[in-house]
Amino acid sequence: MHRDIKPANVLLDPGNGVPHVFLGDFGLARDPDAQRLTMPGQVLGTLDYMAPEHLDADGVGTPADIYAFTCMIVETLTGEVPFIRGTDAAVMYAHCVDEPPCLSARRPELPAALDEVIAGGMAKDPDDRPRTARALVVEILRALGRPVPARMVAAG
Repeated sequence: MHRDIKPANVLLDPGNGVPHVFLGDFGLARDPDAQRLTMPGQVLGTLDYMAPEHLDADGVGTPADIYAFTCMIVETLTGEVPFIRGTDAAVMYAHCVDEPPCLSARRPELPAALDEVIAGGMAKDPDDRPRTARALVVEILRALGRPVPARMVAAG
């Protein structure tokens, strides 16, 4: 688990015309089966991308990274973090209680099908989120009407 997925931790290498994307800063990462590294009640990460279970200090696993990745996608597509509030407490509350943002309301040129994908990636219940980042990306590409690379479908 990375535990701090956000735009500042995404690195782009333009390569030779085909960009490569890398995730960096594994300072908070840990093995999901490893012992707890933080004390009860201690929260590490970046607030704008934290899953509800991360904020509640429940067991944080891969679904929290899927949630953070979805938050980052919202910001990438709209230019704004999912929950814009006046205080940190209000942002935390929004992650735990408020519905995910409607991207087609923020950017009408985006297809409404994308709203359902974002809602799934930001589901309050971790079990309701896509199981992998790959699955989330495939759903996003389909919602955007973009081709899905065969290697992504073949890998599951």
